Amino acid sequence: MVGIILEVVDGAMARKQKGDAGGKEDPSQHYYVYQNLVEHQGEIKRLLPPELHEAFNRMGKKYSELYSAEEEMYYRQGFIDAIRLIIDCLPQQEGGERGASKG
Repeated sequence: MVGIILEVVDGAMARKQKGDAGGKEDPSQHYYVYQNLVEHQGEIKRLLPPELHEAFNRMGKKYSELYSAEEEMYYRQGFIDAIRLIIDCLPQQEGGERGASKG
C-alpha cells in the first residue's frame, strides 16, 4: 500500500512540475475571474439606487467572510486527511492492529 501511495505522490509531483497539476486551470485565470466579478459588481451598483449601495457592500463583505470560512474548513480537512494518511502509512507495532483495544 505504501508503494502505491508513493507512486501516486510521485505522479502528482511530476504533473506539477510539468504544469498539469490535476487538470487545474492556469493560475492567472483567478485574476481574470476576479476582474470579471468586480465589473459585475460595478454594473449592479450602478443599477441600484444610492440608498442600497451600503447594503450591497455589506452583502459583498458577508459573502467574502463565508468564502474565507469555507476555504479554512477545506484547508483543515485536507490537513486532517494528510495526517490520517501519514498515520496509516506508519508501520504497525507488534501486538495487534493500531487502534485495537487492549483487554
